Amino acid sequence: MKKKILILSVLFYSSLFAQLKSNLEIFNSLIDSSAILIAENFADKNTNYVLTTNLPAEYKALEQQILISLVKTGLQIKSDSTAAETINYSLINAGVIYPEVLRNGIFGEYILKRKLVLSGEFTITNQNRFYSADKFSYSVTDSIPFDKTTFVETDSIPFTKGEKPSPPFLSGIIEPVIAITTVVVTAILFFSVRSK
Repeated sequence: MKKKILILSVLFYSSLFAQLKSNLEIFNSLIDSSAILIAENFADKNTNYVLTTNLPAEYKALEQQILISLVKTGLQIKSDSTAAETINYSLINAGVIYPEVLRNGIFGEYILKRKLVLSGEFTITNQNRFYSADKFSYSVTDSIPFDKTTFVETDSIPFTKGEKPSPPFLSGIIEPVIAITTVVVTAILFFSVRSK
């Protein structure tokens, strides 16, 4: 019986702490969203396509994910250039912004707001004639612990890193002063009320 309770409590507590998604994983899911937009609204799943990507050098790490995402939607992407239709996929911006640092409660840890932005455009051409074109822009905002940013950033991929704001200096001083003052006032009240 004790073993069952121990196992259940370990499972319960381990489910409370969610694993952080890395910035690269979030960019991959945003690319999945753009591929779904192309597949559902503009492309025909019965047609063979050739994929051409127009990416700045710093975004080349996403090139394979673009292909994977389009194939996952059911589009038939061919590697040879004999297909009649071409999907031209361009990324304009991909980046991470850490806009502010917050405190989780009065004495809690620092939390960093994280915003990831991905924008670009695509065209679908048939024998050098454009018949579908659109732009896309996606963003995700969440919060992560301030000291966990090294776990979500990929050092070898620059666009997965953002500049972190420093924690507020004044709140780091004021909160301990409030705590000490509260303890002193409580002790004074306790002994003054008790002595009467």
